[in-house]
Amino acid sequence: MSFNASKFQKASYVSEEHSLAQKARKLRDSWSLRRNSGSDSTGSRGKLVQGVQATEAPVSRRQSFLQRIFGRASSKGLSRTTSSSNRGRRLIKRVNTVRFSFTQKGSKNESGSSQDSEGSLNCKEIIKPVQQKREASHGTVSEAEYMSLLRGSQNMFVHVQHLSGGAVVHDASGRQRLLQMDEVARVFLQLKNELSAATTYSKALMARFGAETASKQGNSNAAVVEYHEALRILESAPALDSDRLSRASILHSMGQSYHDLDMPTESGSCYLEALGLYKRSLGRDHPTNFTVLHDLGALFEKDGYATEAAALYERSFAGRLKTLGQHAPETLSSMQDLASLKVSLGDMESALLLLERAVPALDTVFGLQNETTLNAMNKLSLLYQKLGLDEQSRLICGRIIPHCRTTFGLTNPVTRDAVLRYIQSSENFDFPPEITDVLDQYQNSRDPEALRVVHRLGRSFMDAGLNRDAAALFETLFEDLLVVKGPEAPETFDALSALCVSREHLDFVDKAILAYQQLVQMAYSTPDDHHSRKRIGYAQKRIGELNQRREVLATERKDWGLHESGKCEHCRCSTKILCNTCKISHFCSELCHKSSLQTHRPHCIPSVSLRESKSLAVKPRCPASVQDQALSKLYQLNRTRSTGITASYTFSFDPRNFTTFRMKLSSTTNTLIIFSLDSDIQFATLDCSSSSTRSSASTSGSSTPESEHRDLVQWLTPQRQETICYAPSEAFGSQGKYLLVTPGKGMLKSTVDQRVKVRGANGEKEHFRSLALPDNELIEYAQGLLLSGYLEEAFMYVFEWDWR
Repeated sequence: MSFNASKFQKASYVSEEHSLAQKARKLRDSWSLRRNSGSDSTGSRGKLVQGVQATEAPVSRRQSFLQRIFGRASSKGLSRTTSSSNRGRRLIKRVNTVRFSFTQKGSKNESGSSQDSEGSLNCKEIIKPVQQKREASHGTVSEAEYMSLLRGSQNMFVHVQHLSGGAVVHDASGRQRLLQMDEVARVFLQLKNELSAATTYSKALMARFGAETASKQGNSNAAVVEYHEALRILESAPALDSDRLSRASILHSMGQSYHDLDMPTESGSCYLEALGLYKRSLGRDHPTNFTVLHDLGALFEKDGYATEAAALYERSFAGRLKTLGQHAPETLSSMQDLASLKVSLGDMESALLLLERAVPALDTVFGLQNETTLNAMNKLSLLYQKLGLDEQSRLICGRIIPHCRTTFGLTNPVTRDAVLRYIQSSENFDFPPEITDVLDQYQNSRDPEALRVVHRLGRSFMDAGLNRDAAALFETLFEDLLVVKGPEAPETFDALSALCVSREHLDFVDKAILAYQQLVQMAYSTPDDHHSRKRIGYAQKRIGELNQRREVLATERKDWGLHESGKCEHCRCSTKILCNTCKISHFCSELCHKSSLQTHRPHCIPSVSLRESKSLAVKPRCPASVQDQALSKLYQLNRTRSTGITASYTFSFDPRNFTTFRMKLSSTTNTLIIFSLDSDIQFATLDCSSSSTRSSASTSGSSTPESEHRDLVQWLTPQRQETICYAPSEAFGSQGKYLLVTPGKGMLKSTVDQRVKVRGANGEKEHFRSLALPDNELIEYAQGLLLSGYLEEAFMYVFEWDWR
């Protein structure tokens, strides 16, 4: 509180206090009803006015002011004499920089007042004529009671001159105003009470200041003690809190301290009492009421009463929206808290409406560099993700990540969560430069939380089919976590397990086995109750399956003649190795392979075998309709001889990840192949003889590899040629023959579009779109895709037959 001139401006608000108004009315009536005709002399009034003039402004300014207020008659009797000037200085004194001058316009015979021997005001000479009507309707206060009131305020000196019931008030700044006698009486009593309680007010103020300081320092216990002391002081001096707002404010703050101490009962009691005081003093629609309601809702939410908390939040939000508007910070805070509570209650639609309404307003009011705006957008992104709206979630994360980095920093949870959500919801990994820079810093960081983001990036690479990138990332991450977290940390084992899986998806069988063996060894070196012990069984199972796959692939290569003896395709020597790309052509050394690259290229078409492929399946039978069709075609070969089918197989693929298929036709068994007319494929046959290779090379010229593949290999479709009949004993002798099957134009375009959608920057988009046939990189991508279920589509029927 401030004891200065502003108290007079607030005097009219004190009228709510019944006792104060009653005392003021009695004091006014006592001045009005006491009349002493013996003191109506002009000399007495002149002496009183002279005393006032001795310490007030010059006569000319005072007269002009009174003329404006009361007219010319008010300037009578304001002459100044030397004999009364010193007495006036003693009579008029300052009271906390405030002083009063009471004047009344009357006849020359009316009198003023004099000073008693003690220095306090003697009001026996105050006389004011009163109408008979007021005299009959109001009681009077005895002179002894009034003198007792004045003697209790010996430091207050009031000079009164009757002037038609008015009072001219002068404050420290020189301002003057006219008050009614009722208002003068209220001000007098208010100042009397407050001046007598100045020391008490100082104590209350210090106690409250100490409580607020303790609360800011996190010492809620000390804050509660100080708040209780402030309340006790206020109760001992009611004049210090006539409107009860100070008590309400203290109770509100004390409720927050109890909330921090996890004492909901005491906190709720303080909130409710403060809310009642605020409503009685400020009205029901004051914004402070809705602040208390919001805090009360937070208390219920923390105590586990979500439904009740939501109701309080809704009342607070509605009130703030009505009184403060949508763009007020308090309204926006209510919207965010209410939306969070709606999410916990499962009301996602209401939460989404609130956040979608709050975020644009926050962006308008505070901008994207503000913490409140970024937190709200982060919550909206999280809600979008929960609702399955990944694209909207990713767009918001992409907007806020650069600003979160600037505002919060890279290590802040809000920044990390936004980056994690951006990675999880991304389908394309051509990240903007600012996102790439953040991820690079996380990869180079030794912060465990930052490395957790890197782990999520590797998982996303695997989900998208970028297993080579994932394997490189997990290999580095595993080494970093060994240093940062140690060999027994869960994060370290997670990174090593992911490395095993990524290598397995790449079909790096030997490397995957080594990684799983390292996992088993590390797990065995931990205590018996360690969490990694649960991984041992699964790792050992995968090692067994990978060893079995390695044996199957070796057997397949042997069965299909991929390891059979033969001469080098270039120098015709007997020692040979297989081509590293297609494993069809034979060369004696790597140098020989490189020197004959142009000769070898037409046959070196990247492909995978039946066992290597992860999109093929074979059934040992064919439909009856297709078998009848095969018999009909065999009959057309030689109508004089009968044929019989010894075995039949149905080949099907999953069109989502099919890229190539290579099969060596048997050199001892007749084979008939019928292709499905509905399949979008193209096929070709390649001889294993060196003569065909050399003849192909002679026509190759200087064309590109793709054009060589198109020109030197005759690619057919089921629509152009439905069947292939291969009888090695009659047509080809002992020479080998290979069948190559690749996707048709539509299927290849679909696979390329899928790969480009994942990542197409740095020339990758142009490279893949220029392919006429799948290359090693596209095959590796398709082979590593994680697909749910198997979409079976039959594309080829193989029959083994003989003459009868």
